[in-house]
Amino acid sequence: MATWGEAVAYRHRMNWRDYIEERTDVMLGKPVFKGTRLTVEHILWELGTGMSYDELLDNYPTLKPEHLQAAMLYAAAVLTMDETSDRERHEVLRGRESGRHGCESCPMAA
Repeated sequence: MATWGEAVAYRHRMNWRDYIEERTDVMLGKPVFKGTRLTVEHILWELGTGMSYDELLDNYPTLKPEHLQAAMLYAAAVLTMDETSDRERHEVLRGRESGRHGCESCPMAA
């Protein structure tokens, strides 16, 4: 398991999509860390209320230092897209560039 410092050292190579997914069958489609039901939103709230990285890692055994970094990169990506259309935002968050992207159950798929 990587330490928090090791995860930060590799930040230039990290892609948050490797750690975060949105699936309609998990937590109502909210962004979660892959393979878990732990939402990115929850972890960002915990960080915002002052919980330390070490406390988060201790309290959530499936959480890794890379997840914390991915959560922050995800939040930055969402804020960066603040002025884009809903369809563009949805496509970027799903990792698609444009057009039909395979989310069969969402209204943006049409």
